[in-house]
Amino acid sequence: MKRKHFLALLLFAAITGNLYALEITEPFSPGIITDIEGYYGRTFPKEGAQKNFSEFIIGGGFTENFSYFFSGSAASDFKSVESVGLNFIWQFISTENFTSCLIPHAAFIADKDEKLTAYYDLGADIELHLSALRIIHPYLGAGYSYTQNRKESDDYLWTIPMYFGIMIPIEETGIEIFVQFTAEPCKGGTWDTITRYAAGGINYQITENIKLITEAGYEFTDKETRISAGLVFGL
Repeated sequence: MKRKHFLALLLFAAITGNLYALEITEPFSPGIITDIEGYYGRTFPKEGAQKNFSEFIIGGGFTENFSYFFSGSAASDFKSVESVGLNFIWQFISTENFTSCLIPHAAFIADKDEKLTAYYDLGADIELHLSALRIIHPYLGAGYSYTQNRKESDDYLWTIPMYFGIMIPIEETGIEIFVQFTAEPCKGGTWDTITRYAAGGINYQITENIKLITEAGYEFTDKETRISAGLVFGL
Protein backbone atom coordinates (compact mmCIF):
# COMPACT_ATOMS: atom_id res chain seq x y z
CA MET A 1 0.00 0.00 0.00
CA LYS A 2 1.07 3.61 -0.30
CA ARG A 3 1.68 4.30 3.38
CA LYS A 4 1.33 8.10 3.30
CA HIS A 5 -1.99 8.00 1.50
CA PHE A 6 -3.29 5.14 3.59
CA LEU A 7 -2.42 6.81 6.90
CA ALA A 8 -4.28 9.92 5.80
CA LEU A 9 -7.22 7.74 4.82
CA LEU A 10 -7.24 6.12 8.26
CA LEU A 11 -7.06 9.49 9.99
CA PHE A 12 -10.09 10.73 8.08
CA ALA A 13 -12.04 7.45 8.15
CA ALA A 14 -15.04 7.62 10.44
CA ILE A 15 -13.99 5.37 13.28
CA THR A 16 -14.52 7.07 16.61
CA GLY A 17 -16.66 10.05 15.75
CA ASN A 18 -14.05 12.33 17.29
CA LEU A 19 -11.89 12.71 14.23
CA TYR A 20 -13.46 15.83 12.75
CA ALA A 21 -14.91 17.15 16.01
CA LEU A 22 -13.01 18.42 19.01
CA GLU A 23 -15.63 17.36 21.50
CA ILE A 24 -15.97 15.49 24.77
CA THR A 25 -17.30 12.00 24.06
CA GLU A 26 -20.71 11.37 25.64
CA PRO A 27 -23.50 8.85 25.05
CA PHE A 28 -26.50 10.00 23.06
CA SER A 29 -29.99 10.36 24.49
CA PRO A 30 -32.01 7.11 24.58
CA GLY A 31 -33.92 6.41 21.41
CA ILE A 32 -33.54 4.80 17.99
CA ILE A 33 -32.17 7.96 16.35
CA THR A 34 -31.32 10.86 18.64
CA ASP A 35 -28.13 12.24 17.06
CA ILE A 36 -27.32 13.32 13.49
CA GLU A 37 -24.01 14.97 12.60
CA GLY A 38 -22.38 16.17 9.40
CA TYR A 39 -18.87 17.54 8.84
CA TYR A 40 -17.04 19.05 5.90
CA GLY A 41 -13.40 20.04 5.67
CA ARG A 42 -10.45 20.75 3.44
CA THR A 43 -6.75 19.92 3.58
CA PHE A 44 -3.99 22.31 2.55
CA PRO A 45 -0.75 20.32 2.06
CA LYS A 46 2.63 21.98 1.74
CA GLU A 47 3.01 20.13 -1.56
CA GLY A 48 0.36 18.64 -3.82
CA ALA A 49 -3.30 19.29 -4.43
CA GLN A 50 -5.84 20.37 -1.84
CA LYS A 51 -8.51 17.81 -0.94
CA ASN A 52 -12.01 17.84 0.48
CA PHE A 53 -13.19 15.45 3.19
CA SER A 54 -16.54 14.84 4.80
CA GLU A 55 -18.11 12.66 7.47
CA PHE A 56 -21.60 11.83 8.63
CA ILE A 57 -22.82 10.26 11.86
CA ILE A 58 -26.26 8.95 12.81
CA GLY A 59 -26.96 7.21 16.10
CA GLY A 60 -29.05 6.76 19.19
CA GLY A 61 -29.00 5.45 22.72
CA PHE A 62 -29.95 2.06 24.15
CA THR A 63 -29.73 3.45 27.70
CA GLU A 64 -28.48 6.65 29.34
CA ASN A 65 -24.93 5.22 29.34
CA PHE A 66 -24.78 3.04 26.22
CA SER A 67 -25.14 4.31 22.65
CA TYR A 68 -24.46 3.28 19.07
CA PHE A 69 -23.78 5.21 15.89
CA PHE A 70 -23.14 4.53 12.25
CA SER A 71 -20.46 6.65 10.60
CA GLY A 72 -19.24 7.19 7.09
CA SER A 73 -16.95 9.35 5.02
CA ALA A 74 -17.12 10.39 1.37
CA ALA A 75 -14.34 10.42 -1.19
CA SER A 76 -12.77 13.79 -1.98
CA ASP A 77 -14.83 14.08 -5.18
CA PHE A 78 -18.03 13.25 -3.20
CA LYS A 79 -18.96 10.65 -5.81
CA SER A 80 -18.51 7.59 -3.61
CA VAL A 81 -18.38 6.45 0.01
CA GLU A 82 -14.85 5.91 1.34
CA SER A 83 -15.64 4.32 4.70
CA VAL A 84 -18.59 2.97 6.67
CA GLY A 85 -18.39 2.14 10.36
CA LEU A 86 -20.37 0.86 13.34
CA ASN A 87 -19.42 2.33 16.70
CA PHE A 88 -20.54 2.10 20.32
CA ILE A 89 -20.15 4.43 23.31
CA TRP A 90 -20.25 2.94 26.81
CA GLN A 91 -19.92 5.45 29.61
CA PHE A 92 -18.87 3.04 32.36
CA ILE A 93 -17.94 5.75 34.87
CA SER A 94 -20.18 8.75 35.39
CA THR A 95 -19.84 11.08 38.37
CA GLU A 96 -20.27 14.80 38.83
CA ASN A 97 -16.55 15.47 38.36
CA PHE A 98 -15.31 12.56 36.24
CA THR A 99 -16.53 10.46 33.31
CA SER A 100 -14.95 7.70 31.25
CA CYS A 101 -16.12 6.13 28.00
CA LEU A 102 -15.16 3.00 26.06
CA ILE A 103 -15.64 3.32 22.30
CA PRO A 104 -15.40 0.05 20.31
CA HIS A 105 -15.53 0.44 16.55
CA ALA A 106 -15.50 -1.51 13.30
CA ALA A 107 -15.24 -0.09 9.79
CA PHE A 108 -14.98 -0.99 6.12
CA ILE A 109 -12.52 1.25 4.24
CA ALA A 110 -12.06 1.62 0.49
CA ASP A 111 -8.62 2.85 -0.64
CA LYS A 112 -8.79 4.15 -4.22
CA ASP A 113 -5.34 5.72 -4.52
CA GLU A 114 -4.33 3.63 -7.55
CA LYS A 115 -6.85 0.80 -7.62
CA LEU A 116 -9.79 -0.08 -5.44
CA THR A 117 -8.58 -1.94 -2.34
CA ALA A 118 -10.86 -2.93 0.54
CA TYR A 119 -9.78 -2.97 4.20
CA TYR A 120 -11.43 -4.01 7.43
CA ASP A 121 -10.72 -2.06 10.60
CA LEU A 122 -11.37 -3.14 14.21
CA GLY A 123 -10.44 -1.38 17.42
CA ALA A 124 -11.45 0.45 20.55
CA ASP A 125 -10.65 3.69 22.37
CA ILE A 126 -11.05 4.84 25.95
CA GLU A 127 -11.51 8.47 26.98
CA LEU A 128 -11.24 10.09 30.42
CA HIS A 129 -12.77 13.49 31.15
CA LEU A 130 -12.23 15.55 34.30
CA SER A 131 -14.84 18.24 34.95
CA ALA A 132 -14.03 19.11 38.57
CA LEU A 133 -12.56 22.48 37.59
CA ARG A 134 -14.98 25.17 36.44
CA ILE A 135 -12.70 27.05 34.05
CA ILE A 136 -10.89 24.17 32.36
CA HIS A 137 -11.82 20.55 31.60
CA PRO A 138 -8.85 18.31 30.69
CA TYR A 139 -9.45 15.04 28.84
CA LEU A 140 -7.29 12.31 27.39
CA GLY A 141 -7.77 9.19 25.34
CA ALA A 142 -5.94 6.18 23.94
CA GLY A 143 -6.82 3.11 21.93
CA TYR A 144 -5.81 0.72 19.20
CA SER A 145 -6.90 -0.10 15.69
CA TYR A 146 -6.05 -3.04 13.44
CA THR A 147 -6.59 -2.64 9.70
CA GLN A 148 -6.35 -5.61 7.32
CA ASN A 149 -6.46 -5.87 3.55
CA ARG A 150 -9.45 -8.02 2.65
CA LYS A 151 -7.43 -10.10 0.15
CA GLU A 152 -3.75 -9.81 1.12
CA SER A 153 -2.78 -11.13 4.55
CA ASP A 154 0.59 -9.33 4.62
CA ASP A 155 -1.03 -5.91 4.01
CA TYR A 156 -2.02 -4.69 7.47
CA LEU A 157 -1.53 -1.80 9.84
CA TRP A 158 -1.65 -1.35 13.62
CA THR A 159 -2.31 2.14 14.95
CA ILE A 160 -2.32 3.34 18.55
CA PRO A 161 -4.02 6.74 18.74
CA MET A 162 -3.31 8.83 21.84
CA TYR A 163 -4.62 12.31 22.49
CA PHE A 164 -4.73 14.94 25.20
CA GLY A 165 -6.84 18.06 25.22
CA ILE A 166 -8.47 20.78 27.25
CA MET A 167 -11.92 22.25 26.95
CA ILE A 168 -12.63 25.75 28.27
CA PRO A 169 -16.36 26.44 28.72
CA ILE A 170 -17.41 30.09 28.52
CA GLU A 171 -20.29 30.23 30.98
CA GLU A 172 -23.69 31.50 29.81
CA THR A 173 -22.56 31.90 26.21
CA GLY A 174 -22.88 28.37 24.79
CA ILE A 175 -19.24 28.57 23.65
CA GLU A 176 -16.57 25.92 24.27
CA ILE A 177 -12.92 26.37 23.31
CA PHE A 178 -10.85 23.26 22.58
CA VAL A 179 -7.13 22.59 22.19
CA GLN A 180 -5.94 19.04 21.45
CA PHE A 181 -2.75 17.21 20.52
CA THR A 182 -2.83 13.73 18.94
CA ALA A 183 -0.02 11.23 18.40
CA GLU A 184 -0.65 8.01 16.51
CA PRO A 185 2.18 5.45 16.17
CA CYS A 186 1.61 3.10 13.24
CA LYS A 187 3.03 -0.36 12.63
CA GLY A 188 3.05 -2.18 9.34
CA GLY A 189 5.85 -4.63 10.14
CA THR A 190 7.89 -2.03 12.06
CA TRP A 191 6.92 1.05 14.06
CA ASP A 192 7.98 3.28 11.21
CA THR A 193 5.50 6.17 11.37
CA ILE A 194 4.10 8.45 14.05
CA THR A 195 1.33 10.78 12.96
CA ARG A 196 1.27 13.99 15.02
CA TYR A 197 -1.62 16.43 14.88
CA ALA A 198 -2.35 19.62 16.85
CA ALA A 199 -5.69 21.36 16.60
CA GLY A 200 -7.91 23.99 18.12
CA GLY A 201 -11.60 24.66 17.79
CA ILE A 202 -14.58 26.67 18.96
CA ASN A 203 -17.95 25.00 19.44
CA TYR A 204 -21.17 26.97 19.79
CA GLN A 205 -24.53 25.76 21.07
CA ILE A 206 -26.84 27.54 18.61
CA THR A 207 -30.06 26.17 20.11
CA GLU A 208 -30.87 23.50 22.67
CA ASN A 209 -30.66 20.83 19.94
CA ILE A 210 -28.20 22.28 17.40
CA LYS A 211 -24.46 22.72 17.89
CA LEU A 212 -21.84 24.19 15.58
CA ILE A 213 -18.42 22.48 15.59
CA THR A 214 -15.31 24.10 14.12
CA GLU A 215 -11.70 22.93 13.97
CA ALA A 216 -8.37 23.99 12.51
CA GLY A 217 -5.21 21.93 12.85
CA TYR A 218 -1.80 21.03 11.52
CA GLU A 219 -0.55 17.51 10.77
CA PHE A 220 3.23 17.52 11.29
CA THR A 221 4.10 14.27 9.51
CA ASP A 222 2.63 15.28 6.15
CA LYS A 223 3.03 19.05 6.83
CA GLU A 224 -0.62 19.61 6.14
CA THR A 225 -3.12 22.19 7.42
CA ARG A 226 -6.72 21.05 7.89
CA ILE A 227 -9.90 22.97 8.60
CA SER A 228 -13.41 21.63 9.13
CA ALA A 229 -16.84 22.58 10.36
CA GLY A 230 -19.96 20.63 11.19
CA LEU A 231 -23.40 20.65 12.74
CA VAL A 232 -24.72 18.34 15.46
CA PHE A 233 -28.47 17.81 15.68
CA GLY A 234 -29.79 16.29 18.89
CA LEU A 235 -33.27 14.84 18.50
